[in-house]
Amino acid sequence: MSEKPERPLDWRDYRDVLARRRWTLLGALFAAGLATTIGAGVWPVRYRSRALVLVERQDVPSQYVQPNVTSNADERLAGITQQVLSRTRLENLIQRFDLYPNDRQWLDRDNLVEKMRKDIEVEPVDAAGRNELTAFRIGYTYYDARTAQQVANEMTSEFINESLQARTQASAATTDFLATELEQARKNLADQEARLREYKGRYLGELPEQQQTNLEILSSLEAQLYSESNARDRAEQQKIYLESLASAYRSLNKASPAADAAAGRAGATPAAVIDKAITGLQQQLTELEAKYTPNYPDVVRVREQIAGWQAMRRKAETAATRPAAAPAGGGPRTAADPGAQNLAEIDSRLKATAAEIAFHEREVNGLRARIADAQARLRLTPLREEELAQVTRDDQNAREEYQSLLQKKMQSELATNLEKREEGERLRIIDPASLPRKPVAPNRLEIIVSGWVLGLAAGVGLMTAEEAADERLRGETDVRQLARLAVLARVPMLRSAAEERRRLWLRIGEIAGVTVLALVSAGLGIYVCLAG
Repeated sequence: MSEKPERPLDWRDYRDVLARRRWTLLGALFAAGLATTIGAGVWPVRYRSRALVLVERQDVPSQYVQPNVTSNADERLAGITQQVLSRTRLENLIQRFDLYPNDRQWLDRDNLVEKMRKDIEVEPVDAAGRNELTAFRIGYTYYDARTAQQVANEMTSEFINESLQARTQASAATTDFLATELEQARKNLADQEARLREYKGRYLGELPEQQQTNLEILSSLEAQLYSESNARDRAEQQKIYLESLASAYRSLNKASPAADAAAGRAGATPAAVIDKAITGLQQQLTELEAKYTPNYPDVVRVREQIAGWQAMRRKAETAATRPAAAPAGGGPRTAADPGAQNLAEIDSRLKATAAEIAFHEREVNGLRARIADAQARLRLTPLREEELAQVTRDDQNAREEYQSLLQKKMQSELATNLEKREEGERLRIIDPASLPRKPVAPNRLEIIVSGWVLGLAAGVGLMTAEEAADERLRGETDVRQLARLAVLARVPMLRSAAEERRRLWLRIGEIAGVTVLALVSAGLGIYVCLAG
């Protein structure tokens, strides 16, 4: 019988437990409730001041001025928030506004900055139907309402200034980068242009655009070569004629007068040789006049040769009609002899013809060398065309890169000027930070209600623990279950009249005490909530 029997409990058992352990329940309830009510009353209040900032888009249309800053407002807001909430800036605000004077005694700088960072909020404002940031709120929570308003306004100004400075710096950095790249592109373009000029100067005459000129030069040189070759051939023919005529005159000069008479009878006179030369030259002149104009050099030259031969023929005829004075003893003819004079003139013409042949030979050799040079240039034209295409392509690429960078730099300068004049995307305060009238913390009603609920839970827990530790038997059911015997009779509690009166007064006192505590607790809670 040392252990209390276990059995299912009914509502009467719970009623009896509540009656027996009522002071445990009420004590825990009122202790926790009053403690939390007093704690909520002395809890320091905190005020929150917030400002609304609008994100305004660029005034100038983007098709006219393309902005340099391509990141969206959400990304820039996150970056600006990190800069504004940096340790240096927050320490400056703490010093300027003398924030957290009581916390400085037991918090170091890092924890103090972290505490202020938790009291700051940056909240984007959702725009209906838009996936971009259009506005955001900046708030600060502090123990003093005026200080909270001042700090919130200061932080709002820092956000706006930091946003403008960040956009301006980013745009200026883009412009500086493009200026550096443009200078490098300009140097590269100058190098490519110098390379192109040097290449064209080195291979002048072998370039693809000079191919047609080279072909024309080659054709002209070949025509000149043909002409010079023909002129040389004609000069050689002329030389042959002159040599044959000179040979005939020499034969006549060496022969006797009888031989001359015999030669005259046979028709082998100098006049016949001259006529043969004139006939050949006239045939040649006919051929030349069929091809060239009367002023063509070869035509003029052949005419002069014909005129010369005709003059010689006239001299020969004159000499034939005049009686020649033969020297005594049949000696050689004198210098006054017309045949000797003709022979001297023929020798002179042979020398001139030989000089002419040498001149034409030099011209032919020179023309052949020039033709070989032109043909060599034409053979190298495909190679130079390929090399020039590469050099030209590099020059064109450098030029296009330079033009592209120049255009981008000009656009970037416009965007930078737009940012400096605050006509780009900017932040504008719609609602400045106002002076808060009511604190946002603590929520005293919530604290008080939580305290009373916690006290009730604690009282129930203590009641359960005390009842579980109590080993006493209570009631007929416990005795019958433990002894397993039937109960024959019950002896009720007998109290005297004085005991009954004392018991009644105790209950009245309990009810009055609980009522007073309840009224005090309710009044204190109402006062604390209204005072907050």
